[in-house]
Amino acid sequence: MQGMSRGGGTGVESVGKANISMSVSARHPLQGIIGARTRVRSVFQPIVELDSGRVMGHEALARFPDVPDLGPLEVFARARDVGAVAELDWECRRSAYLGAGAAGLAAPLYLFVNVEPSVLGTPPPWRVDPDEVAAIVTAIPTVVELTERSLFTDPRSVIAATDWARSQSCLVALDDVGANPDSVAMLSIVRPDVIKLDRSMLADQHSDEQLRTLRAVWDHVALTGARILCEGVESERDLDRARGCGASLVQGYHLGRPAEATAVDRSGTASDEWMRLGIAPEQVPTPRTDPTSLLRGDRVRVSPVSEIARIGAALDATRSGRRIGGVVLLSLHDPEFYTSWLARRYGELAATNSLVGIIGVGEDLPPGVRGSQVQPMRDHFAYVSLDSDFAMAVVARDLGDTGPVAGRRHEWVLTWDHTEVIEVARNLLGRLTPLPHDGIPAQVAPDDERSDLADIVAMTVRIVPGVESAGLALRTSGGLRTLAASDQYPFLLDLLQHRYAEGPSMEGAQHDPIVHIEAFESDGRWMSFRAAASYAAPIASVLSFRLFTGPNGTGYLTLYSPDNHAFDAASVEAAHALAGYTAEVWTRLRGASGDDRGDVVADLGRTDLSDPLDAAAAAVGRRDDLSPHAALRSIVETSASTGSSLQQTAQQMARRTSTSPTTIPGSDFSSTGPS
Repeated sequence: MQGMSRGGGTGVESVGKANISMSVSARHPLQGIIGARTRVRSVFQPIVELDSGRVMGHEALARFPDVPDLGPLEVFARARDVGAVAELDWECRRSAYLGAGAAGLAAPLYLFVNVEPSVLGTPPPWRVDPDEVAAIVTAIPTVVELTERSLFTDPRSVIAATDWARSQSCLVALDDVGANPDSVAMLSIVRPDVIKLDRSMLADQHSDEQLRTLRAVWDHVALTGARILCEGVESERDLDRARGCGASLVQGYHLGRPAEATAVDRSGTASDEWMRLGIAPEQVPTPRTDPTSLLRGDRVRVSPVSEIARIGAALDATRSGRRIGGVVLLSLHDPEFYTSWLARRYGELAATNSLVGIIGVGEDLPPGVRGSQVQPMRDHFAYVSLDSDFAMAVVARDLGDTGPVAGRRHEWVLTWDHTEVIEVARNLLGRLTPLPHDGIPAQVAPDDERSDLADIVAMTVRIVPGVESAGLALRTSGGLRTLAASDQYPFLLDLLQHRYAEGPSMEGAQHDPIVHIEAFESDGRWMSFRAAASYAAPIASVLSFRLFTGPNGTGYLTLYSPDNHAFDAASVEAAHALAGYTAEVWTRLRGASGDDRGDVVADLGRTDLSDPLDAAAAAVGRRDDLSPHAALRSIVETSASTGSSLQQTAQQMARRTSTSPTTIPGSDFSSTGPS
């Protein structure tokens, strides 16, 4: 689905002929799971309008012919264990679109495609132009289907997936709603266009939890116009129960079993009206709200922390002692605010809410409380409490007082406005660390084994203050290609740069090799890219380095933050030094792979940090018999664990291990490239 757009397709005849047969070069981990041929077969189950009986679309379901004893859930679990989820997800999407295109399934029929949120936006494991992928999907209106399980394991990726899908004019469906009663807390975060109720919701009698789920779903439908779809319909009685749940769409064996695309019955297809679901995808990107922007106007107050905390505690007290099933999030810019009382209180909240998280104090938290490895909002704290019946947020800015924490003044605002609360919640959810096995940190492009690049990306996010996402991209005559990224956002942003032919990684040699944007939304450059990127990713600050220019392409390291003015002078210097080192590693790898590096021109000079970093890496390498790359990783890990700046750590380690610094081979660039 990379490069997907809705558009007015040219018909399915051209779809089947698109140059997208793709000679797949499967990687060994995926071969070990689904067979050497990495075959995925898609079957299609009809989705029917309840009142008219017309087919509105089909859900593509993956089958694996070479491992018939494994179901999709088990296959994806095994792929997750070996880091092959991205490739498997692409294989399933590829099979779905090729199968649908070959069978002539196109508008007005919808194709429901299941995706793994944590890998949506990663590049395909085949060499294919995104425009070629778009040639297939323009004719097939798409509903991106997410599981409710992913809402809590990796909310950051779910938010990115929904925003990206809408930027491509897709609809969004939330699957299995009702299987976990906690999922209703996230309806307003995801804003699904189609809510797929789990089969358990077709019971003769609903439990209190199920009734609470239904009420929340009905409220969402009344507010947004979303459609309810009941799954697992196996009898006329189930159809009656689906009506009782408010469903207008149904799916199940009673209406049609999953079948090969060539066997799909289209006799009951809806008419040729384009939008048969009656839901128009969001067409105009709307920039995200920066939580700090709420601190404007006459509702802003100034109070000491103790007063703000007292008001928050009073509101909490009205909701204590009962199961809420909501989302409670706290972001602290100063770890001193995290007291033993606060730790106990959030441990209690975790027992009665669906998702509780604290950002800014690490991950050593009470059981059930989620943490974060990324930066909190600078000089601000924020609090959100959200469920199906309640929405409140507090955002406060530190005024710089010293002395006891309780007496430090902040300007702050409390909002009950549902839209504002949702935007604050989405910002904080995007900072939470995914639960194990659902994220894909330091991703490497599927056809690139150069793990050193991915390792550098991970180190950059860890050590440069303010950085939340980072990616390495190579621009050639064929466009922009992501080689490594800390998460899915750099992949998505590189895709948008490729599409609009503008952005920090599309700047040529005539421009400054360092691009520093402190407020992305108000920056005057790249209007098309900026509008799409502001919608698709939480991006406010950008720091991009052109690493080298050569006959085979230009390399870029780009860093992102969700906060304005996130990169101060120390951040820029640390990033600059790591960018120089990245250029050396990258060009060395290109030389090792046979690429011509003789004409490569290094675009970055050295900084005040370069010499101590080189000296420390050389000294640590000699002492511990490490490669330059491993020595740098040791310095970065020491800096992160001690809380010292990269420069302080490098200087201390250089003095401690050696008095005769030696430059890392190849890191001292000349005007004609690395030595």
